[in-house]
Amino acid sequence: MKKSIIRVADLRQQVYENLKDRITRGEFPMDHKFQEISLAEELGVSRTPVREALALLVRDRILVQAVRGFRFPEFGPEEIVEITEIRLRLEPYAMRCAVEAMSPEKRAALAGTIRAEIAKHGDSDAWVSAHRRIRAALFSALRNKRLIESIAHYEDTIHFMRINTLQDARWRVQSVDGSAKLADAIEAGDAEAAEAAQAALLGLARDSFLAWSAENAEPA
Repeated sequence: MKKSIIRVADLRQQVYENLKDRITRGEFPMDHKFQEISLAEELGVSRTPVREALALLVRDRILVQAVRGFRFPEFGPEEIVEITEIRLRLEPYAMRCAVEAMSPEKRAALAGTIRAEIAKHGDSDAWVSAHRRIRAALFSALRNKRLIESIAHYEDTIHFMRINTLQDARWRVQSVDGSAKLADAIEAGDAEAAEAAQAALLGLARDSFLAWSAENAEPA
């Protein structure tokens, strides 16, 4: 009698997804050091899957290797502008495609989701999490998986700047206003207006990241 192979879940991938989710939710402070031993003890696994997961996070530019352990990367103005330039080529186009692909019922539902998040979380730090949920809902209508992956990659890369800027009322109020305009365009089925609204949100993100980066730059 043949015995079937019992497949064990990939611990490396589990650790990677655990850390990535916690990082993008803002669980760790900016100066946090990620170390193999402490993470292995916390997660109840050996150091090998932790080491491999950390290497994947470095590959994705979510972390960088430090003298002892790993830390968040530091982006200068030029890198922020370059990343935004790429996102401006991807996301407005993706938004146009999403609006064109959705039925009027789905557009109304998505617009309602955005407005509900704004009403509930638009005036607090909880907007950071609400913003993530909105973006997930916005791009869920896309059929191009590679486009979704590319958008997610650059979103994850600058997650910590988003967390810090969206917790600042100066930038949060503009993000909320831009999201409301995007909801209106989606519900109206106006793909061009939705594309423009997404581009405006990315321009706001770039400006807020540059301002945050300048305010938090190490003294020369």
